[in-house]
Amino acid sequence: MFSMLLALPLYASPLLPPVMDTLDKTQINWTAFRLEAKSTYTSRAQSWEYRESLASQGAGDLLKRHIIDVPLQAEKTVEDLLSNPDYIRYLQDGMHEWKTYETHYMAASNSVQVVGYINLQRYLRKVIIEHASSDISEEKGEYHTGMIIDARGLSFQPVVMPKVIDAEGIPVVDISGFSASAAQDTLPVRYVSTPADPICAKTVGKKPALMRASGVEKGSLILDASTTLPSIEDLSAIVSTGNVVIVVDSL
Repeated sequence: MFSMLLALPLYASPLLPPVMDTLDKTQINWTAFRLEAKSTYTSRAQSWEYRESLASQGAGDLLKRHIIDVPLQAEKTVEDLLSNPDYIRYLQDGMHEWKTYETHYMAASNSVQVVGYINLQRYLRKVIIEHASSDISEEKGEYHTGMIIDARGLSFQPVVMPKVIDAEGIPVVDISGFSASAAQDTLPVRYVSTPADPICAKTVGKKPALMRASGVEKGSLILDASTTLPSIEDLSAIVSTGNVVIVVDSL
């Protein structure tokens, strides 16, 4: 498996599939890290502007309704945060900061379709910052510049703040090892469906450590027992700056 991983070039065509997860009438694009929704309004009598307005309203309503379903950690979603007075106002206000991604005018069906999204890094920035506790922000590893974890073929559910443990149950990647400084602008991990995705090379740099996950336990990825971990210094620098990519099957 590692030889196959190493043989893949770290560049990609635009046709590479993102990691997608369906949430009722919305979907999470884990590769782009956003919640997406589309809505269509059809009418022969109304103006195109009115149809676009109604389609836009529909997309926004779907995003606001389902943002609470986004999984943060194993068995924990955004909805679980809404009972916390420190988060509720912040998260409710963020629901209104969705943007239009695409607008399609379809003359044959007299329809307008609007695709909207919520940027999850921006929406959850405060939450991620408050969970991150590492004080390492810019330190570079001695050898490895990042880490690629191959989790294809496993029943792993991507989450915003995943946990990766070694074969003995010791945390390797955890939100507590991420730095609040890095959380201002980036994410704890990135998800791709293939190491050939350009996001992978951009995130892990030129000398990544390559590892294979062999199982899932209570939502946490378990690294294969044969995996050789980076040095403590490298691992701390990699995790604190979010230079981690998890390769999963396109859902």
